[in-house]
This record gives sequence, structure tokens and C-alpha cells, in this order.
Amino acid sequence: MRVSSFFLRDDYSNIIGIVTETLETFLALPGGSKSESIGGYFTVMSVKTGLVLLIVPIGEMFPEKIQKYFELSQEKARRLLANQPHGISSWQTRDTELYKYGGAVKISTELGGDEKGEGLILSFSGLPEYGDEAIMLYTAIRGFDSDVLEAMKIAKISGNPFLIPLLAKIHA
Repeated sequence: MRVSSFFLRDDYSNIIGIVTETLETFLALPGGSKSESIGGYFTVMSVKTGLVLLIVPIGEMFPEKIQKYFELSQEKARRLLANQPHGISSWQTRDTELYKYGGAVKISTELGGDEKGEGLILSFSGLPEYGDEAIMLYTAIRGFDSDVLEAMKIAKISGNPFLIPLLAKIHA
């Protein structure tokens, strides 16, 4: 089995930059700064192999929340992976009573060593769920050339009110 080369790509830091920029823009949106947190963990997982290809802290977090966000970011990705082949959003298996939240999305891409296009899962944890998801959807569009209509389809599942304002603010 061939291991993904996503993490070895020279421009993986570009993706981290996109997530960071999108987080900053999200926090400036009306309603975007309602969270105490101004950061979280970003996870990239291969749908084909289930391997975590990247996990990195973004922004600032309270020390007592670091472990929680680290674990939730991965939990969302693993849960979405378990909901394949049809799952495209962790909102589809959301259960807040069991601490299962939205914030992970499946994107179609040839990246991640995936010749058949099974794609990647992008996950974020640290903000309210709509923020986590909106940041991942914008990252999918800008960093992975995902289709805006695909992102809108995912946002419709959760009723995410932040994707369109985020797109408008960044492209203004």
C-alpha cells in the first residue's frame, strides 16, 4: 500500500496558512467572536487509508482546552470516516449528548495519494460547531480546489449561517 504524500508536499504550510487566515476572518464576522476560544486543532485524514495526515494547532487556545480540542478534531474525522461512502459531514452523525459535534467535512480531491478520488476529511475543533465547519468548507474551496456547490451542499446539512458571509468577506 502506498502511503499518502500529502504531509510531504512542499505547500502543506500553505494549507495551514489558509486555515489561519480563515479563522481570523471568521472571528471578525458578526457572531463569529461569540466563542471564548480563538483557535483549535485542524486535522486532515485520508478517506482511502484512514490515516491522519496532518494535525496542527491553529490560533490560541486556553491550556485547559487543548487536549479536548485535539481529541474532538480527530473524533469528528474518525466518525465521518466510519460513515462512508455516503457521509460528507460530521453533522450527519451529530449527537451532542454523546459529545459528537459537527465540524468535519469530506472533500473530493486527488490529493492525499488517492488516485481514485476518495478524498480527504478536514476537521476543526475549537470554535462553536458552525465556525469549525465554515472554516473547513472555506479551506476545502481555497486550499483544495473543492467546488463551491459541494461546500454549499455540506453547509445545507447543518444549516450553517457562516459560509456565505465568510466567502463574501474574504472575496470582498
